[in-house]
Amino acid sequence: MDWLSIERRISRHIDVVLSLNKNNGVALSLLFLLCAIPLGGWWLSNHQLRPPVGVYIAIMGTLAAVMALRKEPSRFEKSCWIMAITVLMSLEIHNIYRTDNEQAQVFSSISKDLSLTKQGLDVTARKIGEATAGIGKLYSEATGGDSYIYFDITDISGPLGMDAGGLKKGMMVANTVRTFVGTFPLHNVYLSEVSPLGDESEIDYGTVSPKEFGKPHRTPYVYFYPGKPKQFLVFFINTSNGSYTQVVLVEQFNDKWLWASRLSKYGRKQPIRTWCAKEFPKERLNSEWDKK
Repeated sequence: MDWLSIERRISRHIDVVLSLNKNNGVALSLLFLLCAIPLGGWWLSNHQLRPPVGVYIAIMGTLAAVMALRKEPSRFEKSCWIMAITVLMSLEIHNIYRTDNEQAQVFSSISKDLSLTKQGLDVTARKIGEATAGIGKLYSEATGGDSYIYFDITDISGPLGMDAGGLKKGMMVANTVRTFVGTFPLHNVYLSEVSPLGDESEIDYGTVSPKEFGKPHRTPYVYFYPGKPKQFLVFFINTSNGSYTQVVLVEQFNDKWLWASRLSKYGRKQPIRTWCAKEFPKERLNSEWDKK
């Protein structure tokens, strides 16, 4: 083979390559794109990067538009178009599944955080409730809470045949029994009594506890002269949780003296307690018997 034949053969091969580049340039570009797209996706994945959902669809749309403008593409070019669109579709589906998985993990993390937050709030609320209950108990122990005292009254007897202590001859007399209602002790308990005669007597009880068995203490007397058939006396009771008024009515029914009483707290419209002697007419309890 001479040099002339070799030269002609090389020239013919070069013409074929040039003709291929001229007719299938778009196809070769697509072939390069087919290699670049998977490599680009792999690089993004390795660097923890991910394009937003829809980016590959947008590129697919662009390629479809360009493909529609091509006139009489070769089989090779058509294959490249189809392969490029298929690769982009696969990448988009992978991207959707990956996004969905990441969102599921985010939602799971948010749900766990909310659960932990709720548990923390429940613990905080319980501690606040315990602290509030503790403060309420301390406050009740300091003030007496809803506790109160009143004085029950025994049967009225008399008139006295002689002077006895501070009581005078001719008076009607009844003893009283101090009664405690509630759980917490009362402090600074001070009693002031105003009798039907206008006399005043006072007793300083200090602290009064719910259960004081075997501890002696003074109690006031109910005393009056039987000159009027209806008379009143008042106990003013001051304590650490407020001021109370106990009004006692003594009234004569068929030559027998009976009593009724009402206990009220300052600031409250309705009486705390209303009670009476066993034979006192019950219908009188609903009337304004404590009005002179």
